[in-house]
Amino acid sequence: MMRHLVRATELERDVAGLTPLQWSALHFLALANGMSRTVSGFAAYNATSKGTASQVIKSLVEKALVRREQSPSDARSATLVLTEDGQRLVDDGEANPLTAAIESLAGADRQHLEALMASLMAQLRPPQGRVQLGSCHDCRHLGEQDGIPHCCRTHTRLGEDEQYALCAAHAPRESQHG
Repeated sequence: MMRHLVRATELERDVAGLTPLQWSALHFLALANGMSRTVSGFAAYNATSKGTASQVIKSLVEKALVRREQSPSDARSATLVLTEDGQRLVDDGEANPLTAAIESLAGADRQHLEALMASLMAQLRPPQGRVQLGSCHDCRHLGEQDGIPHCCRTHTRLGEDEQYALCAAHAPRESQHG
């Protein structure tokens, strides 16, 4: 049923001639933290191969909706960033029927749905080598350094907006599994 809901809303959308996978990539890049905005991060988010993810990102770069920025610390690594046109498409394209339907739920129902989804995600162990996406605010790697939120796994400070962004290095706190 869930797959049908998501797929049905994807097929209804034909904005800017983008495929559902291209839309998924744009939305992921808009929601992900800086460390996760990579081809590998998108592949994990969309449960697809790195080759497929790479082709999708390449097509978005060619459409000037995404750009690659070399990592200053690792010349082999690039962060993916939405261009102004890419961000505008995401902002204008938020009228997804499923998103609108979820947002129309009463507050308690939305919270219940979020809790159910979090519970399902916690129960589903990713296959070996695959990451489990989540956000920093409920991750066991979250710490503080000089009163500032800090990722203990990547040794990076987190901005206020990054604490609720998607992260490809997420590790749920143990209390959430049991």
